[in-house]
Order: sequence, then C-alpha cells, then structure tokens
Amino acid sequence: MLRLVFLTIICSVLSGCFARVAVGADPAGQKLQAEFAPVVEAIASYQKKYGVLPANLKLLVPELLPQLPANDPSSGVVYHLNVAQGIFIFMYTPSWPLPGRGSCSTTIKQVKWQCVGFI
Repeated sequence: MLRLVFLTIICSVLSGCFARVAVGADPAGQKLQAEFAPVVEAIASYQKKYGVLPANLKLLVPELLPQLPANDPSSGVVYHLNVAQGIFIFMYTPSWPLPGRGSCSTTIKQVKWQCVGFI
C-alpha cells in the first residue's frame, strides 16, 4: 500500500512537469504574436488609407512600419498575408515541450490570434 501511495505521489509530481501549453500560448508563440500585432495594425491602416490590402507587405515600410520582421524559413518563422481572405498567418516552432510546428492567424479587422499545432 505504501508503494502505491509513493508511486501516486511521484506520478503526480512528474505529470505537473509535463503540463501541456497550447500552441500560441507558449513563450515563442506569445513573443511572435506581440511582434506581429503591429504588422497587422499597419496592414489595417494601409487598407483604411488606400481602400485595399497591400499586394506586398514591403509597401508598409517605411510609411507605416520602420521595417518588417525577418521572414526567413531558416529561422523557423515565416509569415504571409492572404489578401483574398484578409488574414495574416505566421508559422513557427513552438517552445519545448510542444512538438512540431505551430500556425497562428488573425483577421485584419481585429487582432485576435487563432493558433493550431501540427507535427
């Protein structure tokens, strides 16, 4: 009986160490959401000023943004504006212990991130 109690305590402690954090709520996802929020806001400002979404995100610089974040697959972070749907999307590698890749998207009208993960 004592072994069972001891084993239960050990398992409870260890399971707390491996608590799962949702994709997008991990530190890397939170950092990128904060980094990309001004980009989405600049896209919305561009749309308000010109009546259309920018065909190329480079059109935001320097008028609405000093520079764009790095968009380099070798860094593990890539992003894209889907002009047809009015959605900004970024993909990244979530913080440990989350496996695989994560993808977060938001509409241009309202910055509210929706994130999913995949292996």
